[in-house]
Amino acid sequence: MLKLLSTLDTALKVEIESARQAKPLKLFNLKRKEGGLYVCTSPLKLDGEGILKANSNNEYSVSVQTANSIVAINGLEECEAETIREALLFQDQTALLQKVADEFEAFKPSELVAELFAAEKTVTAAMTYNNASLNDAQNNVVNRALRENHLLVVGPAGSGKTKTIVALIDELLKQGKRVLVASHANLAVENVFIDMVKKIDLQEGELVLSIRTDSASLKR
Repeated sequence: MLKLLSTLDTALKVEIESARQAKPLKLFNLKRKEGGLYVCTSPLKLDGEGILKANSNNEYSVSVQTANSIVAINGLEECEAETIREALLFQDQTALLQKVADEFEAFKPSELVAELFAAEKTVTAAMTYNNASLNDAQNNVVNRALRENHLLVVGPAGSGKTKTIVALIDELLKQGKRVLVASHANLAVENVFIDMVKKIDLQEGELVLSIRTDSASLKR
């Protein structure tokens, strides 16, 4: 268990460092409203705190919020320009990852922890699920999830976690089961559901979305 925890901790540190090196987001045509509020349009959902660089690299501590593709930016009261043609938004994307890393440090022995981080069993059930669109590791995750009552999957961005989740949901639905998809962030749930609509033949009433979304494919 200690070896696996160490491996997970190392993976989290790599992910945190990658997030720290992420490029800033570009915003265009910010227009000044009353009270120093600036707005612009963006296909991205931007929320939280950050640093905005604009007008000869002046830096401002800002808070941003997005609704219906309109980004509202607070914290630019000292900026006098009516329009900012281009700005760079720097946001810390590591806070949640660091919290997860901290939780690993705080783990205490328990039956659930022992089962989650137990070494691979010497005798395992044969893989019965095989999806040609998944790689071996992703198929293994789905097989284990189908036969175990809990499973922890950790992987960096781009490793196919959402793709694997959609494949698992598809299989569970075919078995007549109901599935709850939950996350700390609406965007994560939205990404799963957008892929589901594209790849799974859903009937009316089979998909219930309880988050606010701007996705046209999820509003139909």
